[in-house]
Amino acid sequence: MIFATCDRYKALQFLKDLYPSCEVNEDNTKEILDLVEKDILRVCDPKYHRGSIIGATNFKPVMQSDIQEIIERFNESLFKKENIL
Repeated sequence: MIFATCDRYKALQFLKDLYPSCEVNEDNTKEILDLVEKDILRVCDPKYHRGSIIGATNFKPVMQSDIQEIIERFNESLFKKENIL
């Protein structure tokens, strides 16, 4: 059983739980949350799945490289010095 969400607010909360020492907000997660809302991605509950981001119902393999770039931009934004709490 996988605990994952396609709810924008819950996905944001899961990402905040995953990165408690970083500033995670609507601005730096917008692209990921847009894909969550479209049911292309789901964010797994980090308490159970170490914060995995997985493909959802509308995910298509041809989207993989674009999604990877979005996730990389998110990760880069988190670890800028000004975003570490």
